[in-house]
Amino acid sequence: MVPVLPALVALLLAARTAEALPPGIGIGFCIEDSRGKDDEYYAKTGFVQVSGYNEEAACVENGHSWCPLLNVTDTWTPVDGAPMTIYYWYSACCTNFVGSRLKPDPATGLPTCKDAWRPSECAYHDWAEKLSNDLLGLDDDGRALYDVSITPGIPESWITEPYWCLCEPEDPRCIRVSDDGAMCLVCENDDQCGPNPVRMGFQLFKVLDIDMRTSKLSLSVWFKQEWYDRRLAFDKQCYGGIHTISAQAKSGSLPESRIWSPDIELLNSEKPLWGGFSARLATVHGCWDGKPTRGGCGFVQWSAPGVLEALCKWKGLAAFPYDILSCELELAGWASDGIAQDILPRVQDGGIAWVDDPTKKVSGGVTAGSSYQDYSINSISLRRIVTQFDCCLWQPWPGLIYEFSFTRSGRWYESKLVLPMIVITLITFVTFWLHPKLGGERLSFGILALTTMLTHDIIATEMLPICNERTFLSYLSVTSQTFAELSLLITGIVLFIYQQEVDTWEKALVPVSVRRIFLARQLPKLTRPKVIEEDMAKLNKLKDAKYQNTMDAAIRDQCYRIMFHEMDKRYTGFVEPEELVFFGSFITGSRFRNIKDLGFVRVIDECPFVIYEDFVTFCETKIEDFADTEFLKMTCEHFLEVSETREHLIKESWEDTAFAIDSIARWALPFAYCVFLMTIFGKDYVELVEMESAVGAQTVLMITPVWPICIIGGCCGALRIRLWLDFRRIKRRVGGEGGDVGSAWYRSYSIEQDEEHRDDYWDEGEETEGGHEDTPLKAQKAKSKSGGPLASIIGKSSQPASNDWNSRGGDLAFE
Repeated sequence: MVPVLPALVALLLAARTAEALPPGIGIGFCIEDSRGKDDEYYAKTGFVQVSGYNEEAACVENGHSWCPLLNVTDTWTPVDGAPMTIYYWYSACCTNFVGSRLKPDPATGLPTCKDAWRPSECAYHDWAEKLSNDLLGLDDDGRALYDVSITPGIPESWITEPYWCLCEPEDPRCIRVSDDGAMCLVCENDDQCGPNPVRMGFQLFKVLDIDMRTSKLSLSVWFKQEWYDRRLAFDKQCYGGIHTISAQAKSGSLPESRIWSPDIELLNSEKPLWGGFSARLATVHGCWDGKPTRGGCGFVQWSAPGVLEALCKWKGLAAFPYDILSCELELAGWASDGIAQDILPRVQDGGIAWVDDPTKKVSGGVTAGSSYQDYSINSISLRRIVTQFDCCLWQPWPGLIYEFSFTRSGRWYESKLVLPMIVITLITFVTFWLHPKLGGERLSFGILALTTMLTHDIIATEMLPICNERTFLSYLSVTSQTFAELSLLITGIVLFIYQQEVDTWEKALVPVSVRRIFLARQLPKLTRPKVIEEDMAKLNKLKDAKYQNTMDAAIRDQCYRIMFHEMDKRYTGFVEPEELVFFGSFITGSRFRNIKDLGFVRVIDECPFVIYEDFVTFCETKIEDFADTEFLKMTCEHFLEVSETREHLIKESWEDTAFAIDSIARWALPFAYCVFLMTIFGKDYVELVEMESAVGAQTVLMITPVWPICIIGGCCGALRIRLWLDFRRIKRRVGGEGGDVGSAWYRSYSIEQDEEHRDDYWDEGEETEGGHEDTPLKAQKAKSKSGGPLASIIGKSSQPASNDWNSRGGDLAFE
């Protein structure tokens, strides 16, 4: 017998020439079944050991088959320490399915591609065509030799043995247990589930798109799969030495496949996995390494570029736009369990590879990777799980979970989203530095800033999904908008307060109609009392006796009208009870409690008011000192002065309040906003992610700005209250010593005129040994003669009132 090296030489010589074979090499050898098929080392390889039958007749006579090929031999040691065995080099070409399709060349003793062809005449494509027909063609009866719908063969032992890749419920690798706790539904392990491993992997080419609103992830990848199919096994020496053959394959599409391909699907896909991958040629390898231990293995490699479109359950979005976004892709068998196809990651690259991987170098894909893109790959991890479904309990369904982690172009988001929002919010605080006189401009500025922020927020929402979970940007957006709205609200309050002219908060806040209804319920429903009818009769008598058709009567009427219209601020033709408060306090000073003390209230249709006639009746009949026209003029003049001073002080008081609110907000709001910024920027990625499920932590973060506002506002408010209490204390002390200014001079004058009526309308003056103290009456009379508020309106002359009174809306008609 000839060893393998001379046999190879003989092969070359026989293939190229028709010369005689080398000595010792002949054509044909006997294949004994017992010397290959049943041997534990040669079983199912197609190779057999050297036979003792050298003649075809003897071989056939003893029930064996004759192989018409060269009897070239080689030696092989199955295991270390085992004896060396000798086998026929071409024995696999005459066994199995290859033997039934063998076309030997009688002249050379070598396999040939076609009948009557010399092996030297066969080109590569001729051998590939023959091999393709032998593997995937039709048999003599016209039936397909290969069925693409049938999974590669499963040894019988695997059907009866237990599936050790399943986990027990108490196994720490079990991540989901059934409701009754009897079985583990999802287990994370790497144990083998079946005899037909399908190894798969991705080589990522580029990130195409990440759509946060639709949760869609699009990746350009090279999808790779590897498996063994014994039906495709062949030995290269039987087919002119070719190593591989190509066959079209596409998973998920039987019509487009000539060979079986793994049944793998992306479970969280937007579209079927194979919709993004076209049919490609798979490469079938002979695997012959010169030793029968492997023979033809039928190793298949399939790779195709395509687009993966997945629907992601995003993780890490809480830190947007400083997030590390992650998405999991789950690939598993759809109709074939782990026994038919055991899904495992590729050994070469661990199931995943990408160009920018800092841990290893990747071959191929020179143009792959990311540059000038929104997202870049941070990391890719892979783990294997085994699942049990309710349809088929106790059957393992292995799958691979790819977790893709992405980072954003943080600088872009920072300059386009984060910083503009912070700057706009800080700009809204500028309104507190503008004078309230610029009411329209100041309000417009705040509205414009808020509108700009809302527009900015609308643009930002286009980059985020609509969800209940909060992100870093949503915390910042909500808080910034709250501060902008609060600034606008405070601006409106400041402008409202600054423009007030009433003397109480009640009048400023409660509508006039509501106050009238309230007063109508507070005051008794009175008819016109008899005393007023008597007073009217008395007034008419006085007019007839003393003032009829005289200039003195006209001056008195004009004084009354001036005081009446001074109280009638709204020019309604009547004075409401609250408008009489100042007049009552002016007349009676500290004795004044409420308008009922004045003694005149008229109710018509249940609405209390005082008309001009009632006011004149009261003044003429109740205040007898008004009989002196000169005194009445002085009283009117002083009333106008005090009223004007009072209005000015009230206006200043409201302005001071507005300025105080501005000054507090000017520092409290920016400080509170800065505290919030320091708080939220101080949280790292892990803390923000953990806050997704911690409502309490979210609440604490959102109310962080409240504490600085409360502290600063409380301190300023306490200071204002202290100043107000001090002012009240001083006012109370001054009121106890001298009383109201208006009532003081009125009291002094009335004491001189009619001391007997002083207890009815005013406080008693201080007495000395020489009588009552001196009063400012002379000074007031001198002031009235020399000039004053009434000098241009009324006087001793008979000239009519000036246009100043006309501008007040009064009536200058004299009776």
